[in-house]
Amino acid sequence: MSERRKYATRIKGGIMEDFACLFSIYPKYAYKILSGEKKFEYRKKFPTLPFHRLIIYATVPVARIIGEVHVNKILQDTPSKIWIETNKHGGIEKETFFSYFENRSLAYAYSLSNPILYKEQLSLSKIGVINAPQSFVYLDQFQLDIINEAIPNSV
Repeated sequence: MSERRKYATRIKGGIMEDFACLFSIYPKYAYKILSGEKKFEYRKKFPTLPFHRLIIYATVPVARIIGEVHVNKILQDTPSKIWIETNKHGGIEKETFFSYFENRSLAYAYSLSNPILYKEQLSLSKIGVINAPQSFVYLDQFQLDIINEAIPNSV
């Protein structure tokens, strides 16, 4: 059994230890999140598995894993109601928000806290991810161990 397979099968109570998702986020929003200015991340999709650790991959031109935040909860409602509830700390313009959720009946807002900007930025290949995810990808314990070892002074 490969080392990665051993990590991937290490489960406690049906949920992987230290479960996390890697989100692709435009750099201007990624840095707003990591500065604490943007406290909500908006998405069209809801994860099927629970997680609290959101690893941030800043898209091109940065193209690196640059930090992480804690997910407190995920709000689900119509785009209009999500906007009313979150816009003061959403870090996004109203037109951009409604354009993103155009023709959608549901919107998701990830409530974020405890931002950590990594001192060392990581490439996706360092954790075995070939392409940047369209929205998000779940990370296994093997990948998280690589991140934790690479950024010991940040986490």
